[in-house]
Amino acid sequence: MLMSRQPGRPGGRLRAQAAPEARSATATVTRLEEYMKKRDYTGAIALLEFNRQGAERKEQVEALLWIGYCACHSGNYHRAYEAYKEVATYEEELTVPPEVHLYSACCLYYMQMYEDAEKAVGRYDEEAEKAVEVKIQRATGPDFALRRKALLQKKDDQDDDDDDFAGVASSS
Repeated sequence: MLMSRQPGRPGGRLRAQAAPEARSATATVTRLEEYMKKRDYTGAIALLEFNRQGAERKEQVEALLWIGYCACHSGNYHRAYEAYKEVATYEEELTVPPEVHLYSACCLYYMQMYEDAEKAVGRYDEEAEKAVEVKIQRATGPDFALRRKALLQKKDDQDDDDDDFAGVASSS
């Protein structure tokens, strides 16, 4: 009777399980993409926080952007805002996308901090304009950027002159 209940016996109820050592040796590390496919944002945040420790600045910024994304999608807007705010502190050292300010504005909006959200959108507008200017300078050289500014100034002056002329024409 006792023999039939022993693990591994053909008639036994219990089955033998693999040893823990063998299982851990074949276990695979879950990647960020797998968490994203499953929409397991909490697991992704835990993985990103772990990988962020001891990483270089550029890798930390990338991890923080993903942490902000995951936190926002899991409904933790405060954590997402903190991540985006930390990314913004690296602006002077690294090239940070100007969208960071827009993402933080979205988090502030969801936290019902509307005035702060509007200020963050204003910072996004300023950073986006700077980014466009830098891209133009890189593509065409600094010479062209100066000529472009002069042309825009000339156009503004002409518009002012046209407005003055329109005012004189309407009064006659």
